[in-house]
Amino acid sequence: MATFKVFADTYFTEDNGTAALSSVQLDVDMEDDGSNFDDVMTALTAWQVAANVLTMDAINRIDLRIEAYTASDTPNDASNNQVHALVRCKDTGGNDATFDIPAWDTALYEKNQYGLLGGAFNTAAAAAAIVLRNKDTNLPLVSVPEPNGISKTHKGRGKKVT
Repeated sequence: MATFKVFADTYFTEDNGTAALSSVQLDVDMEDDGSNFDDVMTALTAWQVAANVLTMDAINRIDLRIEAYTASDTPNDASNNQVHALVRCKDTGGNDATFDIPAWDTALYEKNQYGLLGGAFNTAAAAAAIVLRNKDTNLPLVSVPEPNGISKTHKGRGKKVT
């Protein structure tokens, strides 16, 4: 069984609105099957209490971050992180949502002259969407309308990357 490192990204906000971030690693690892999630939450709560005692600032929020990294997660030298795919979806309330895929697989997924990604990409994106929530509404994503995958590129030094 693998374990993952657990971090608490703690955001403080001062009276003048200035924000500060303190990222700490908790003294507990997350089991890959989630069996010790109670231990993770106990450690997170203990950190929140301790941080509140130590600061005269206000804790705005704490984000729990689990580093799910494996040795097989190595960079692909052939990928281009400047080439993104924007996936348009709907949530269970019918609201629009999107998620972004850096370095979409240009070898596997085709795009047409309008920059739309093909059916194979849309099928894979639909499988990814059902495990996500809309960040704005907190509702689960349920569908990926076609055509939805759009290749979008970022400009570097004034030139469009293709």
